[in-house]
Amino acid sequence: MDKISVIIPVYNAEKFLNKCLDSVINQTYKNIELLVINDGSKDSSLKIINEYKEKYDKIIKVIDQKNQGEGKARNNGLKIATGDFITFLDSDDWYKEDYLEILHKEIGKNDIVVSGFQRYNKNYEYEYEKIPENNPWSKFKYCSVAGKMYRASFMKKNKLKFKNYKVGEDVYFSLNAYSLTEKIQVAEYSGYCNYENVGSITNVKQYDPEKSLMIVLRDVDRDINTDNFSINDITFFYLKNIIVEFILTKDYLSSKELNNNFKKNMSWLESVLKKKNHKLRVIKCEYESSKINLAVKIFVVFYKIRLSYLLIAILKRLKLSII
Repeated sequence: MDKISVIIPVYNAEKFLNKCLDSVINQTYKNIELLVINDGSKDSSLKIINEYKEKYDKIIKVIDQKNQGEGKARNNGLKIATGDFITFLDSDDWYKEDYLEILHKEIGKNDIVVSGFQRYNKNYEYEYEKIPENNPWSKFKYCSVAGKMYRASFMKKNKLKFKNYKVGEDVYFSLNAYSLTEKIQVAEYSGYCNYENVGSITNVKQYDPEKSLMIVLRDVDRDINTDNFSINDITFFYLKNIIVEFILTKDYLSSKELNNNFKKNMSWLESVLKKKNHKLRVIKCEYESSKINLAVKIFVVFYKIRLSYLLIAILKRLKLSII
């Protein structure tokens, strides 16, 4: 029976840890190892972890380290993982009890399986779920490591590891992994339960240039062989995230600053496309919603006719949600 390693980085998660750890221990799939990395928590997280370690010593391994960030914590978990397959879990989230069993069945002979997630608010009330459709675009729609399982031999062969970003490290990791294999399975299932985190990037209360998605996208283009993706897919992905970047920062920057950033980001994309002998144009993704396709079209058109400042001045006054 294959072993599955579950890697959980922990930082000041005393309020959530019991629910998180119990969800792994109570899985219907039983051959697991649980790797819990305490990333310098200042609350009682380590005490809770050690209590579980004492009770479930055969399946739990603990790393206690100085605070180094989620990426390094996950990487340290990968170093000691002995499972045939790897999954990740954030310390404020949890799994449905059949999560590992279903993902293990779905991954089959593939290197990666992509599934969806369920979202719960701060009161643990169910809000919605996202279930990926079995199409080539789903891997781009679901770039978090949440809801995924990886073949350990594939990860070790390609020396996959996380980079430390303030935001977007999952995006870099996922695109890097996707670029290295075509053996990606999509499971139309949502068993990863995501808790609303009021401290996440989508809820920031001030502008922080180090929490820019563009830092990650530039590194992706520099480090990863994106030629393994279709030109339309990677272009649409970049465009979508340039718009997300605008939405995330629009309440904290002036219209002039927003427009300057947008033009800089679009100019960067044009240079990326030029290297691939392509030009920026309006494109459509058949697997995306009409709302997102329309947003991409509008931003590209206004940029090309040099009226992005007008579009941004109008949108800055509106309440917008992440597309």
